Amino acid sequence: MAEENQVAEQQQTPSEPVTQEVNWRESLPEDLRDDPSLKSIKDISGLAKSFVHSQKMIGMDKIPVPTEHATQEDWDVVYSKLGRPENADAYEIEGEATEMITDFKPLAHRLGLNQNQVKELVEFYNTKQSDALQTAQVDGEQHRAEIESTLRKEYGRAYDNKINAAMRLAKNVFTTEQLDNIKLADGTTLGNNIDLIKGFVQLADRVGEDKPISNPQENLLTPQEAREKMEKLMAPGSPYWNKTHPNHDKAIADVMELREMAINE
Repeated sequence: MAEENQVAEQQQTPSEPVTQEVNWRESLPEDLRDDPSLKSIKDISGLAKSFVHSQKMIGMDKIPVPTEHATQEDWDVVYSKLGRPENADAYEIEGEATEMITDFKPLAHRLGLNQNQVKELVEFYNTKQSDALQTAQVDGEQHRAEIESTLRKEYGRAYDNKINAAMRLAKNVFTTEQLDNIKLADGTTLGNNIDLIKGFVQLADRVGEDKPISNPQENLLTPQEAREKMEKLMAPGSPYWNKTHPNHDKAIADVMELREMAINE
């Protein structure tokens, strides 16, 4: 009885299904079965998707992809289909015409750029140029402020007179345009180079040296110059130390004036 039950259980237990991989290409005619265009298609679903996609492409304007051996004429066909104008003059670029834009148009046409690409490139260039100009202006103003601060410390109360005299002399040698635009090796302009400014200050001093102190507004001295004159006026045996000397009072007044100029403010 037990043996009969075991046989019955074995008959009732379903066997696992045996799956076999089906090669869908086997159902195709022999001349299509190994066609290279079907190599990437794995199943019937993939074949259907490929067919639907190809049907959608029917009637669309196709652009041939040039090979590495393509000529310029081959590329011209592609560029034209991608929207390149017929000639370089057909590009429309906003803003004032410049020599750079005139040179850029033929290059853009040779490279096959369309109108929108040229527009984007010109806008990008203009933005970068504007940013660079603003940065240069800020840097220039900061540099001028640093020069002024340095020279004010060095020239003290004589700063305005020294700089004005130096600029008058410089403009006898250079034009305003040259002073503002000619750049030196360190990147500064002629009129914004501290060494050149100091040089013109020294030249201006030599042109106007030996002036009396009687009008300090016209002949203000730097702190260093004031100290040097004080030493001369206060030298041993000078009228400054001799109360009976007729120039004693003037020497005292001059030294007092020089002391104020010597204060480095």
